[in-house]
Amino acid sequence: MIGNYVPGSSLLHRVGAGGKILATLALMTVLGIYPRWWLVTAAVALLVVAYPLARLPLRALVRTLRVVLIFAVVLAAVQVWWQGPARAVEIVGQLVVAVLAGNLVMMTTKVSDMVRTISVVAVPLQRWGVRRDQVELVLSLTIGCIPRVARAMTTAREAARARGVKPRLRVIVPSVVVALVREADQIGEAIVARGL
Repeated sequence: MIGNYVPGSSLLHRVGAGGKILATLALMTVLGIYPRWWLVTAAVALLVVAYPLARLPLRALVRTLRVVLIFAVVLAAVQVWWQGPARAVEIVGQLVVAVLAGNLVMMTTKVSDMVRTISVVAVPLQRWGVRRDQVELVLSLTIGCIPRVARAMTTAREAARARGVKPRLRVIVPSVVVALVREADQIGEAIVARGL
């Protein structure tokens, strides 16, 4: 769902991580407090236009929408049945806005910048023994695990196809788990070696 950072020099790339995170939080807060179908639709349209303005590949937008599409269709059907089409647009639109905005921030912000910005919340907690460097480490590992899982899934699917096996979950999941456990073990050893 969440893409990797794509280097660039667009206006959105030059905006600081804090500004992008605050803008995303403000947008989601406004849509949560005032969820009107026309406002949600305008937010989706604005985010769709933001991808080419940030000079991101069109396939990044298509991939993001494809990931959320199945869940959005099911959610929309249920909401149309329960509360009507306008409410369905509002709820599904909020989901799409959250995914598009989050992905846009991730693709235009270096993980290190994002981690440094978010870890500022640890500064007041230092008097109780919370170390900012440890918070940054946890955040970077957490953010980094999303693309790692996606990469492991892709590798497992391709390996299954290469062996002539249909890539079903019962075939893919064990390979993914083994790959992720091996990587987690390597990360753990690196952390211990640095004394963190």
